[in-house]
Amino acid sequence: MEPYTLQTILEDAQGRHQRITCVEAWEENLYVGTSDGQIIHYVEDPGVSTDKVMPSYLVASQQTVISGKPITSMLLLPQISRAVILCNTTLSFHVLPELTPATETRIKGVNGVCLDLNANTNDTSSVTLTVLTRKLLRVIRLSQEDVQLVHDVDYPNALVAAQRGSIACVANARSYDLIDLDNLGKIPLFPVVQGDDLASSPGAATLLAQMTGTTVVKPMVVGIGADEFLVTSASPEGMGPAIGLLVNLDGEVTRGTLMWDEYPIDITFEDPHVVALFKDGSLQVHSINTQELVQTVKAPQLDNATSVRHIAGGYKILSQALADKLAQVRYVQPEDELDEKLSARIWEEIEAVRRISLTTTSLFITTQTSISTLLSAPLFLHVNALLDQKRIEEALVMAEDAIFNMRPEDMNPERLYHEMTFVHQKAAFLYIEETLFEHALALLEKGSVDPRLVGALWPEFGVEKGSVWVYQGVRSVVEDLGTIDDIIRAHMGKEEENNERLKQTLRFNAREMLRKYLQKFREKKGFGSVGSGDEARKAFAMVDRVLLHLLLELDPNVQQDRVALYDFVDSGVDDLDEAVSLLQQGKKYYALSRLYQSRKMVAQVLETWRKMLEGEWADDEFKDGERRLKEYLINQVRNGELWWEYAMWLVKRNPELGVQVLLAPDPKKKFVVEVDVVIEKLRRESRAGLKVYLEHLMFEQGVKNPVYQNDLVALYAEDILTRLENEDIRTQVEYSVSQFRAASRPKPSFIGFLQETVSSIGDQDYKKFVQTRLKLLDFLQADVHYEAQDFFESVQQRESLLPAELVILYGKFGRHVDALRLLCHDLKDFQGAEIYCLHGGLSMSELKRPVRGAEAAKVRRELFTMLLSELLALENRDEQMTQTSDLLEKYCAYFDVADVLRKVPDSWAVDMLAGFLTKSLRRLVQEKREVQMMKSLSRGENHKINALLMRVQTDEKPVIEKLSDEGEENGVDEEDDELR
Repeated sequence: MEPYTLQTILEDAQGRHQRITCVEAWEENLYVGTSDGQIIHYVEDPGVSTDKVMPSYLVASQQTVISGKPITSMLLLPQISRAVILCNTTLSFHVLPELTPATETRIKGVNGVCLDLNANTNDTSSVTLTVLTRKLLRVIRLSQEDVQLVHDVDYPNALVAAQRGSIACVANARSYDLIDLDNLGKIPLFPVVQGDDLASSPGAATLLAQMTGTTVVKPMVVGIGADEFLVTSASPEGMGPAIGLLVNLDGEVTRGTLMWDEYPIDITFEDPHVVALFKDGSLQVHSINTQELVQTVKAPQLDNATSVRHIAGGYKILSQALADKLAQVRYVQPEDELDEKLSARIWEEIEAVRRISLTTTSLFITTQTSISTLLSAPLFLHVNALLDQKRIEEALVMAEDAIFNMRPEDMNPERLYHEMTFVHQKAAFLYIEETLFEHALALLEKGSVDPRLVGALWPEFGVEKGSVWVYQGVRSVVEDLGTIDDIIRAHMGKEEENNERLKQTLRFNAREMLRKYLQKFREKKGFGSVGSGDEARKAFAMVDRVLLHLLLELDPNVQQDRVALYDFVDSGVDDLDEAVSLLQQGKKYYALSRLYQSRKMVAQVLETWRKMLEGEWADDEFKDGERRLKEYLINQVRNGELWWEYAMWLVKRNPELGVQVLLAPDPKKKFVVEVDVVIEKLRRESRAGLKVYLEHLMFEQGVKNPVYQNDLVALYAEDILTRLENEDIRTQVEYSVSQFRAASRPKPSFIGFLQETVSSIGDQDYKKFVQTRLKLLDFLQADVHYEAQDFFESVQQRESLLPAELVILYGKFGRHVDALRLLCHDLKDFQGAEIYCLHGGLSMSELKRPVRGAEAAKVRRELFTMLLSELLALENRDEQMTQTSDLLEKYCAYFDVADVLRKVPDSWAVDMLAGFLTKSLRRLVQEKREVQMMKSLSRGENHKINALLMRVQTDEKPVIEKLSDEGEENGVDEEDDELR
């Protein structure tokens, strides 16, 4: 991985008829020294708001140091707001940032100046410098107030130096030496040119080289780390390979040797790299740790480069390489003039990419006309390079490791977010290109890719992606993909292009990726991370439309697929009309109703359900529809007109469920449901519904309205009579009656027989008839008001089919003899006859408790006497004797012994009446004993009262009370006063 990227800062930075001689920078300030003694101060132009990411620069100030003389070097000291400038061998001092003169003090005959690289840069009081003059090394102290000489060191003709604390590595034209500036010690090092005789003077060597025409080699020294120096040494005569030697503060060689094919014209150091500039404008970067060449930089803008320099404080600059990748641009730029909204978005994105692309650089390369920089390539660019090489997994691992190992102080959250989002998005589309759709899905989610970019891979969906904002570095990848079919064809190659099975598999996997991603993205609706406004609405509308297409393609027989469709419509859609159209085309009417429910479109929900229930729209997924409709009407419908319309429709279709709607209390309703109004509507529209409604009113709510009671009886009777017109039902009724007659003892009452057998009836029509009949029988026997005469004649005409109903009506009219005769002789319902008598002819229900009281007992005796007569009149002698004997024994208390003996035929044996006689005699004996006991108890009570009275009269004196004047009026005689 190459550690640096080259970027041009300024082109044609020099003024007219001048060239660049040196450069310095500090934060956002860039200072350029020129050949005519000018220093030009550049800053970023804050007023430019074009569509260009990279900024332009303007001249903030321009100072002339010595007119016509080149600026040799500049040294910025921001901690004391000073700049030291060397021009025409004269050192001058200036104020930052405008570079106005700070003092009139000058130092002449200067070859260079160096700063202690170990000095405390936070010390704002003063800075100590070492000035290299022709005769001496002069140590000075510079502050905001003045310039003071500290001391001189004897070392003539010093050209370059680097300093660490009190130790300076100094070079003249011939050699390098370590100088202890405090203790004035010296350690000789190496010759500048290998094999040079250091015995001769530096000045003589320089003069000799000039006279012979050989190359004069410039010595170079840079500080390395905290306690090392790097010096260069050329081959003899300055030709051929050159080396770089590293020495410590004791003058010892510490590391391996750096090797160059030729002697560089300039070098500098940025940990951990040594950067060397050569005559052809190329740069070589070596690792100081391994001494290996790690990068070579060649570019047209570096032709005729003159220097490479490391700036101590660093310079803030936008990284062109980062901006080119991370700038978000519109996928298709509009051809028309930009409107205000789009212009604002463009500028917003420019500001964003400028924030995240802002970095600090320290390495500057100058030519005579331009300034460039070597930017430390962030790990992001290395990851992107791996992606470009399709080494996707390596790139992802590198990115994740970088985040894991990143120190908090190095973390820029906004930049890190965009870098990782870019990596995930680009990797996702590269995986799609490789048809690794499952891998792509995970990264699409991590990268929050605009779903329109993915959906546009399927032309059949007609997805517009022109207005999508996308990273510039991702757009180029998407543009190269083509359609999903193009991707699959390219992946399969010619050998497999006819493999239809593989094609179908890849297409299916691709659509599954799309469906799953759209579902996942859809969950973000309303989140700030996916934006808002028109673009977000367009994106989610596209998601809804395409996702619905994909969900309708799923297998409806798979539970998971059905649930996915229902979850989608339940959550609502943005483009309702499109969704409705697609669901209707796919005949997914139940899902359509759920979509309407999600939008609270009550009328459309009800209409859709009605069409499905009526069969106009068939959808097997709509199960238990009538119950669903009932619950919806009860809990959701607040519109009175709709409620009435569909409640009555449901009543006509399913009276039980419809009536539950009519009866359901709901305080949220904005309309009143009055019972009389309901009944009137039901009378007109649904007699069956009216019957169910009245049943609920009377049996569940206990309403005792005589009109309603009569209506219900009439409805029951009407229903029964109507059903009896059905020949099948009539036949089954006749069979049940004959079956009951023929049943052997013991057998229940006829009503009990119906209750026991109704559950086992298979014919649903007949079963419903019996259930209704039992309801009618219960109601006829209940303590309710109804006009029996209204349907008595109809029942009487069907005596053979409706005997139990006729018996009850006979009882209502007091025609007990007719009722008992029908029970005993026709129906053979002896049990029912006994119950009839017990209830005074008002009921045949075994569950009902008989009425108590003397009057009720009297009625029972009369009825049992009638029943006895009917039993004795039975034609079958065995039946006559058995039923009579059982009756007398069970209900002997209601019979007079003498009367029974008179009525019973003389031919009967005494044994037939043994049970009755035994119980009767016991009852008579018991009654006699009870009478005797009551007399004894009364006699004892009288004796007790008399004794108590005598005691009172003995112990108490008489009390005399005078009558008031009202005595006579009250009928009291005064003469009777003393008798009181």
